[in-house]
Amino acid sequence: MNMKKTKNIAALALALAVLSPVAMWPCEARAQSKSAEQIAVSVRLVLREQYGTPEQIDAVVHRLYGATLSPQKAEVARRTFLTLAFHKAFPMYLGKLLEPIYRAGVTSTAQIKPLVQDGVEHTFGKGFTRISAEQQEVLLRHVLDMFRALEPSECKRMFLGQVSTTEFDALERRFAAELPLEKFKALNEVYVAAMEAELNGYPDARSVSTEQAKLADEALNRAADKRIPREVFDRVVADVPNASPTDACSFMTSFSESMLDLDEPYRSWLLTQFVGNMGAPGPK
Repeated sequence: MNMKKTKNIAALALALAVLSPVAMWPCEARAQSKSAEQIAVSVRLVLREQYGTPEQIDAVVHRLYGATLSPQKAEVARRTFLTLAFHKAFPMYLGKLLEPIYRAGVTSTAQIKPLVQDGVEHTFGKGFTRISAEQQEVLLRHVLDMFRALEPSECKRMFLGQVSTTEFDALERRFAAELPLEKFKALNEVYVAAMEAELNGYPDARSVSTEQAKLADEALNRAADKRIPREVFDRVVADVPNASPTDACSFMTSFSESMLDLDEPYRSWLLTQFVGNMGAPGPK
């Protein structure tokens, strides 16, 4: 499963908040903004101007989901965006992200946009490694539920990494907009927890050693053997690209879900690997 394509709506929301002040500053002003502290001061002012009214926040929510959310979901989405964009550490985070970009002489919005988006996504990826295994499980279940809701051919393309980040973002936004309220709330709570953990610098990020990854993979293979019928396993593994979409999607979702059957520490090791890849850059 190519998790390097897996992004999240909260990263998109924060990227919007980042790119708004970037777009507002003339190129000359960017070139003169030499320190992270100077940039942070400007960010605070621009964020208040751009997202200071309910109408402005509603416009962000609509841009993110491309659908009319229920009043309860819209309130959750507004609260998530406000918590992230107005976190006390966010302006300095943005200042540190933009400072080396500006110092390198990159000042056009078109050049800065992909760098900022990758930076925000990478930050979420690091934050996901700081949250609890229970919260990481929410992310895994969300991704697998979304893949199962797709047509088998689309699901197979997702797992094989044949879908661009732009396509994936659009699919996730549509799927999230249709989630039951409680799942929508749980997902947003995890996004907030991850970004706050990274901005605050605690809890400590968890990592997985080469030896731990090897042991976890062996445990996952044993668990998958119990979930996946042998005939399906043999058909797919023999030729994944040419396997039927139904077999491929069933195999790959069941294989990934097998990590939830594991005891500790294998379960936590695999979940940490999974969420860490959620912030890895992928093709646009």
